[in-house]
Amino acid sequence: MHNGEHLLGLRLGWLSTEKLSASLLVLVEVPDAAWLQPGITYRASPNLEFTVGAMLPIGGRPTSEAVASAFDDPAGQLQYITIPQSEFGLYPTFFFMQLKLLGS
Repeated sequence: MHNGEHLLGLRLGWLSTEKLSASLLVLVEVPDAAWLQPGITYRASPNLEFTVGAMLPIGGRPTSEAVASAFDDPAGQLQYITIPQSEFGLYPTFFFMQLKLLGS
């Protein structure tokens, strides 16, 4: 199986109050990785929304492997290649904020 060949996704949303909502996006790369994206949105007014969230990859991080040079290198230097362990393991964890001005 190749990375990213089989993905399952689910998005959940919850409206706590008229002004506050939460969401969760879950992507699963069968069989060994996932992507979680939780978020909270606050609607300050009919024309203004503020969202905070995170993008959380779960999966094996890449490894490095030393290989001999493809060219005839008299010094015998090794080159290092990166070997992905999972598609989502290639991404960093990061957080975000969004301020959205809505038209009336």
